[in-house]
Amino acid sequence: MMKKKNFRALLVSCFLTLTWIVLPLVAAGAEPVVLKMVGFKEKTFLFEDETVGLLADKVEKLSKGRLIIKFAGGPEVMRPFDMGIAVKKGVFQMASLPADFYTPLVPGAEVLIASECTPSEERKLGAYDLLLEMHKKAGLFYLGRTSAINVPEFLISSNKPVKTREDLKGLKIGAISPAPAPSIGALGCTFSIVPAPEQYIALEKGVVDGILTTRKMFVSSSLFEVIKSFIDHPFFVGMATTIMNLDAWNQLPKELQDLLIKAQKEAEEEHAIKNTKLQQQLDQKMKDAGVKYIKFSPAEAEGYVKTIYSAFWDTQIKKYPKVGPELMKLLRKK
Repeated sequence: MMKKKNFRALLVSCFLTLTWIVLPLVAAGAEPVVLKMVGFKEKTFLFEDETVGLLADKVEKLSKGRLIIKFAGGPEVMRPFDMGIAVKKGVFQMASLPADFYTPLVPGAEVLIASECTPSEERKLGAYDLLLEMHKKAGLFYLGRTSAINVPEFLISSNKPVKTREDLKGLKIGAISPAPAPSIGALGCTFSIVPAPEQYIALEKGVVDGILTTRKMFVSSSLFEVIKSFIDHPFFVGMATTIMNLDAWNQLPKELQDLLIKAQKEAEEEHAIKNTKLQQQLDQKMKDAGVKYIKFSPAEAEGYVKTIYSAFWDTQIKKYPKVGPELMKLLRKK
């Protein structure tokens, strides 16, 4: 009887030992969780120009390969304006695209373009939390900013002579998304959406007189070959965001959720610092290419920037009477 008990004890001991050995091996050999992502730019530009490359690298390293962000394609696989709904439906788990590309899903998210806060300040002041709740209502999870920068970065270029604000009236100005339309209109310009790949030709053929864009996009698209002047009074910031399917988010273990948020925060902070420093280098490249920087008088410059922001917020508050004022309070410093 004693021998049988000892034998059973030995079996239990062996089983427990095997369990301790086998279970970690099973976990270690488990297939990684792969999140398929689409983006509004081609992979090279998206991963190098935005936070996406940093995010993907950090996620893979921090998770030791257990969580992978796999880029499924850019505009060549799907219209960027359709990517938001594709993520909501679970066709893809993630997307990186300007907030106004999915406005029907998250009305008001496009106000991010007028934020005067850094990405970290948006989290501290509660803007991130409000945006997260807005996204959740649409079946999305707002991970954070794809375009992270600490200073205003958009400039209006012109092929026509511009010396004062009055010279802007009647000019045709294009941009990749509709959010800046009220501000451009308030300056007396005609606004139109011109996708990034079409901007060079649109300028070359005179379809538009100028483009609202960043130094980075101006240089990477070689727009300096077809336009030679910029109004050097920057405003607005990139409003591209990184979003997830809410069910896909909820199915992740808490550990991987925390890891994703940590990686996103770090990517935002690192990219913002890097991007701010990059502005000087881009300035030099543009000047070397013969681009002229137009400066208004101090009073005129102040009125120019004030008109842009006031027109934008007036429109957003009328359009979104509930979240508009809330977001303006959280995103404006003045």
